[in-house]
Amino acid sequence: MSMNSLHGELPHEFVHLRRLKVLDLGVNNLKGELPLWIGSFSQLRYFSLTNNSFTGLIPSSISNMSNLATSRLSYNPLQGNIPPGIFNISSLKRIALLRNGLSGSLSSDMCFHLPRLSFLLLSHNKLSGPLPSITLAQCSELQALGLAYNEFRGPIPKEIGDLKKLKWLYLDYNYLVGKILINASDYN
Repeated sequence: MSMNSLHGELPHEFVHLRRLKVLDLGVNNLKGELPLWIGSFSQLRYFSLTNNSFTGLIPSSISNMSNLATSRLSYNPLQGNIPPGIFNISSLKRIALLRNGLSGSLSSDMCFHLPRLSFLLLSHNKLSGPLPSITLAQCSELQALGLAYNEFRGPIPKEIGDLKKLKWLYLDYNYLVGKILINASDYN
């Protein structure tokens, strides 16, 4: 149902669609806060509400989406911290939260439970603090890391250079210092 002219808030009746596997309502005119019942979609694999006007916080109940592979909530004026539970959904491959008003820092154990994560796109937010070095080494499947246009500070973690599958790296417009060291013997 993406790219239509849907408007208003998410209908509460959606809560009854418990076996739903794909929910793509991107590029519409939907608004309001994301309801707590959004986490009742435990079978959901693909979740996209990108390019709408959702406000408020990302509900912590999103961590109940235990089969989720893709979460796309970009281009909404969402605020607050990224719920830490989202980083415990081991089936997640793609997280896109670009161009929101999200704040807070990234958890030091962010990648410990995300063995399949290939895309982590968090650019154009208000995220801050240091980049967690230990956790990035755990993101061994990472192909795209977008952290540009935030307020991250401190050294660039050397572990970024160890991400063998990384193809796209966006760290610009932060307050980071240092070099990215790449182990050339890993790239034949």
